[in-house]
Amino acid sequence: MFTLQQLLAPRGPDNIKTLQALYEGSFVCAQRLISLNLKATRSIMESNVSGIKAMMAAQGVPALCATQSEMAHQLIQQAVGYAIDFNEVIAENQQGLSGVLDAGSGSPPTGAPVAKKTPTTAAGTKMMIDVMKAMLDAATASRDTMLEMARQVDAGVAERTGTK
Repeated sequence: MFTLQQLLAPRGPDNIKTLQALYEGSFVCAQRLISLNLKATRSIMESNVSGIKAMMAAQGVPALCATQSEMAHQLIQQAVGYAIDFNEVIAENQQGLSGVLDAGSGSPPTGAPVAKKTPTTAAGTKMMIDVMKAMLDAATASRDTMLEMARQVDAGVAERTGTK
């Protein structure tokens, strides 16, 4: 295992700044992914709690059905909204991965000199590619989960109303 200093040592000052920007970008994407997952979970749980309270307070079958429909509509909107947010993280991760691949291929970023490839720079590039791919997979899985949840709620509403 290489240390960050070992990975950066063979690179010139311009390439160190480029590599640093790539690392920072990957951590920003990871932070956004974690934040979105927490926010989505909290938001959906809170709306479910308030929806259950509203259903318990509903007077009669028509009010109960209206409350259920409103809950389902709100849940679908939330899930699709979070799926869109996850798509933004996916796009950012794909851009970051392209940057890492460009850096690893020896293609210099705009105006930067080509860095000499060494075993440590190759290991650093592979590590960053693995990190970015893992975040991309996590964001994609989160998006797919949100969309599947929206599909299941929508199918449940259609089945309950007989519009399937």
